[in-house]
Amino acid sequence: VLEDLHIRRDGDASLATRFLGQASPYPDVRPDHPYFNAILLAASKGYLKALDQRGSRFDPLGPVPGVDAVLALKELRESFKLFD
Repeated sequence: VLEDLHIRRDGDASLATRFLGQASPYPDVRPDHPYFNAILLAASKGYLKALDQRGSRFDPLGPVPGVDAVLALKELRESFKLFD
């Protein structure tokens, strides 16, 4: 959803493939997964963050802690001026 919002807002279709073909900075986010580009885009925009202090684990299929969800929504709101 975030990937699509950015493509629509920015009018930049290249966002859908921006990270494809790159090595993954997270050992648990494989570059051959269909959600790879969306996760790296969301992480690069600051909506999602790695789970550990070193920034090496992402756990893409795990639950999102409540605090992280609230922070992601806050960043999304500020970026898109939503819910005003």
